[in-house]
Amino acid sequence: MPAQVHVLPDPDRLADAVAGALLGVVASTVRSGARADVCLTGGSMGSRVVAALAARDVEPDVWSAVHLWW
Repeated sequence: MPAQVHVLPDPDRLADAVAGALLGVVASTVRSGARADVCLTGGSMGSRVVAALAARDVEPDVWSAVHLWW
């Protein structure tokens, strides 16, 4: 698949888009019966993405098979 570039108007919208994309992949991975490994990063953008993730309504069973790395 070729790389895609998305330009968003501000950091908060970017963080929300990243959180949505990440949750889509994580939920799909977990529902397939696999474990999802997610590596978190720091910095202002990383913090915004984590905040956007926390603001989303996600089924608890999805998070039960996620391993976080930082």
